[in-house]
Amino acid sequence: MARTTSSETVVDLTPRTKQAKVVREGFAVPAAKLDETKSQFFVDNLPTALPKDEPRVVSQSVKAGTNVPPGTTVDLILAPTHLIPFDIFENPHKNLMGKNINVVTDGILQDSKVRQTLLKFDNADDVPQADKAMLINEFKKANVNVDEAAADTSFGTAFDSMRAALAFK
Repeated sequence: MARTTSSETVVDLTPRTKQAKVVREGFAVPAAKLDETKSQFFVDNLPTALPKDEPRVVSQSVKAGTNVPPGTTVDLILAPTHLIPFDIFENPHKNLMGKNINVVTDGILQDSKVRQTLLKFDNADDVPQADKAMLINEFKKANVNVDEAAADTSFGTAFDSMRAALAFK
């Protein structure tokens, strides 16, 4: 804060802690005053949440990739993987329709070789035949059958569906 008199200018340079602006339902959330000992005991005894159980960002109010100035409010919508349906993705594999992504994030996407292969290639057409055969075999274990006769059961559709689920792993 600056004060000006006719002969001097005073500038307040004392460091101030930045305060987070947390808003719910359009109103600032007040800071709670905690008893340090009791709150630390509470925190120390909380059960550890496994990463697979933590919610994932499904949507946000600012389009992904948009640069925004510091301090811009961004609303996030989070959901646990057991509630995120494959149906929200573009062109999901037929065998995954009506299912939630945890059927694969807790299943075949636990396999590091499957994950690495899905992450290594951006497009299904770039997957070498040996890796493709391995993925098709793993997809089958997850009841995701590849049949090139239909677009909604093709390898490309299965590959894209698994990569979409992998984004939330």
